[in-house]
Amino acid sequence: MTGKTYDHATLKALIDEEPANAGKSDADVLAWLKEPVSTYGRAQVSDLVQYLAESGIWAAMAASDNATVKGVFAELSYLTTQPMLETIDVRSSRFDQAMNAIVAAGIATTKQKSDVEGLAPTNTKPRHAAISGRCVLGDVIYARSL
Repeated sequence: MTGKTYDHATLKALIDEEPANAGKSDADVLAWLKEPVSTYGRAQVSDLVQYLAESGIWAAMAASDNATVKGVFAELSYLTTQPMLETIDVRSSRFDQAMNAIVAAGIATTKQKSDVEGLAPTNTKPRHAAISGRCVLGDVIYARSL
């Protein structure tokens, strides 16, 4: 009997996204669905600016002659003036490129780059949490039969 607490077609799509699931038993797929996965939140802009200021990175960016660093500094400075922007995705590829440029210019270390990424909270939840409701073996069997 299925739980019928969510769309089984969506559950099937989630299961089918992982090619290795094709050869797994229903019980193994259920275990895979219940495995914890990490999701990352967004960092508070105020926390980011505080870290950059306290670590000396902010002042070093402001004083830099490097055009890329000046661009990163200008963009971060602009973000701090936007009252509606309270958070920033410090794990985005664009932000990662900006931090890599700062590290390459010798303004920040890779440890400091990692510290900045750590400003965003990490949450752990089961893989199936993307689908509302609990997931039981009957749901997996039904979804895979679709």
